[in-house]
Amino acid sequence: RGTPGYFPIMLGAKLPAGMIVLLVAGLVLAARRRFAGLPLDVWLHGYFALAYLALSFNAQINIGVRHVLLIVPSLTIVAGHAANALWKRGRVGRFAAIGCLISVVVGTLWAYPRFIADFNWIVGGRTGGHWISVVGEDWGQDVNELAAWQVEQGAALSYYTQNELGYSELGHLGARVHRFQCHFKPPEDHWVAFHITPWVRNARCLRPYAGRTPDLVLNDHILLFRPRSASDSTR
Repeated sequence: RGTPGYFPIMLGAKLPAGMIVLLVAGLVLAARRRFAGLPLDVWLHGYFALAYLALSFNAQINIGVRHVLLIVPSLTIVAGHAANALWKRGRVGRFAAIGCLISVVVGTLWAYPRFIADFNWIVGGRTGGHWISVVGEDWGQDVNELAAWQVEQGAALSYYTQNELGYSELGHLGARVHRFQCHFKPPEDHWVAFHITPWVRNARCLRPYAGRTPDLVLNDHILLFRPRSASDSTR
């Protein structure tokens, strides 16, 4: 079931910090003028974004910000008008507008190439963002890193996923993995890998690992555990 406010919170965590500052500054400037003299496109895009966001409060599926990405172009246009308004308010306003734009560019470069799991610095970046959301950012984009790790290490690997395409992609990338499914134990001499999403959403299938700390984490989303025999021998 959905949680009211999920999508506004996710937008607040995922949109570039500079863009959020521009939106807030634009709202403050518009309110001081009692919203008089705003261009027609600001009204249209603003109303559309607010209406769509209001409808999202009733959404029953909360698995990522992508369901409200439709309003990001409208928010970008409104933020652009806010930057223009700041620019016209003298030196301080120009510095503020330039700073926000630079922040957006730097934040984008900083996130490269892992844009999907990026969070803005307002919530503490990726570290803080994963306290807010992990499921919506885990869509198998890290399988290539798992394949590279297996090929490099040559380790016996058992992989659990609810997405069958993951196995095909690993095979295509040259990785050799053993499948294991819910309630089926992998071989004891195998490393075990699975995404953080089933660990959070389907914990009963991965109960043997509930009390263990992953031995390796790839890009925040793929958890790897050493073979039980190796773990036992190092204790």
